[in-house]
Amino acid sequence: MAPTQAATSTNAAPTLTTVPSATPAVVAGNDAEVLFPMLVRFSILLRLSVTNVKSAQVHITQGEVIDQTIDVPLTEKGNFKTINDQASEVFYAWPLNEQNAPTPFTMITYAWTVTSGSGQTYKASGVVPYRDLNHNWKNTSIDPMRIYTHDDNLAIELIYNNVKRAYDLIQRNTAVSHTFTVIAYDLGASPCQDDPQHPGQKVLIAKDQTVFACDPAQASKVYGARGFIFVQRTTPSLEGLEDQLVGIIAADAYDTLWKSAAETPPSWLRGGLMQWYNLTGHAYSLLLARDAARSDQLLSLDALNVPPVANPKDNGASLRAWNAQSYMLTLYLAARFGASAPTDIAKQIGQNGKFADVIGGLAPGVTPQSLYVDWQNWLLLPDADNAIAWNVFIKDNTSTPTETPTDFPTLTPTSDIPTATETPFQLNTKTPTAPPTAIPASNTPLPPGSLATLTPVPTK
Repeated sequence: MAPTQAATSTNAAPTLTTVPSATPAVVAGNDAEVLFPMLVRFSILLRLSVTNVKSAQVHITQGEVIDQTIDVPLTEKGNFKTINDQASEVFYAWPLNEQNAPTPFTMITYAWTVTSGSGQTYKASGVVPYRDLNHNWKNTSIDPMRIYTHDDNLAIELIYNNVKRAYDLIQRNTAVSHTFTVIAYDLGASPCQDDPQHPGQKVLIAKDQTVFACDPAQASKVYGARGFIFVQRTTPSLEGLEDQLVGIIAADAYDTLWKSAAETPPSWLRGGLMQWYNLTGHAYSLLLARDAARSDQLLSLDALNVPPVANPKDNGASLRAWNAQSYMLTLYLAARFGASAPTDIAKQIGQNGKFADVIGGLAPGVTPQSLYVDWQNWLLLPDADNAIAWNVFIKDNTSTPTETPTDFPTLTPTSDIPTATETPFQLNTKTPTAPPTAIPASNTPLPPGSLATLTPVPTK
């Protein structure tokens, strides 16, 4: 078990400093306000009228990531405010985007240079912590998964230990070892605020009450530009977040493994493998798929072969159906060809293979279509009830291969296997650190008695 590092606070803010020029009385103050995820607003307060400001520049830096000098257009609305005929304030709203994205939880340094109409120059500078300031953050900072959360009650060290167990198994099955930095927002939490004047609209409100439009989707983009993976929790449970993180790791590993595939595998296999390593049970998936089979509402093979499309009007029902059926079809591979069949098939696809060719080599006459038809019948058999209790975290003991489905031992899931609603995972693929190791596929079924129910994950 890898050691864990205690959660650390990321909320200490520095004191803003002002470095005056030779005429300090002209610069009355300066400030920077992070309005994540849309902009950082810089300001400088001057004992000069706006008409007496010839030019203004702000220089923005953050290590080797950001180094920009911006000429502030003083004629543009929102870039200045007249206090009186002897004082004014100059602003610059620096937009955050994938090109301008600073590294979260790192200081931004800024420096103003203002020139008056008489040619005199005034300077001021400061630093500001860059993060979503609407929330207080804590984190673990240990590889392979660094986790940030604003939930004070979330045991992220425990989550790390549990997820690391799945990470290790995925690494053994794919030979892909990447590191991840995850920032998790609670269910319903957002970096944006609700507009008090216009219900339903998302905004950011500055300290001086200036309102800026806010797009919640921008958070994922600016986090992603610096290697952070944005996670919106789908349930308030610890187990639900663990399964989301496991899905991210599995998706990254198989997307990396399949870069060398002869053709893209069916999406249902990808979706099934994302759930294959979940730490919670899948009784809900069997329930949804079986109900669909009994009512003749199973998705077609063509629909399962492509990524799901969310229906904004069904409260996620279409995504849940696709996920449940994808997992059960993946589980059927194990029921028919042996407990390690799904991961062995995935490996062979990664060795310049094709899904149809790989399953065709497991038994005579097997095609994706025949597999799909046989799966529909299997969903209603007792074997499906027994298979749903499989635990991928126990060692696979194999026996003599068979070309026909093998009955499963009768297994009763225990209270250690909670149900969970699965959601699709989407993320960018990273470059593998090591090429996948070729491992021959196994056609061997799981013998009676060699499977067990899910056991609790050990913790420190």
